[in-house]
Amino acid sequence: MKRYAVGVAIHDGEIVVKIVTAKYEIDAMIKAVQEEQISFVEEELGEDEAKIARSEIEHDDSTIEFSSTEQVIEYFYEGDTHVSRPVEIWIGYT
Repeated sequence: MKRYAVGVAIHDGEIVVKIVTAKYEIDAMIKAVQEEQISFVEEELGEDEAKIARSEIEHDDSTIEFSSTEQVIEYFYEGDTHVSRPVEIWIGYT
């Protein structure tokens, strides 16, 4: 697993950088958007609704196949969410 930084903005809101762990860049982008969607629901509708949203995301069996980060960007843009290309975070020692 790798760590990635991904920028997400929902409904032209503030850009939030999410740090996520994922095997692939595309998975990191999806995970970052899902996390920010849950945070957005919690801020707008409260903790109870966020729990419901989290449960729905965790139990969602539908999978969309993406072959590139560009496809992910376009898909979420159509849903009024902006997502950046992920940047892998390297923790190195000198």
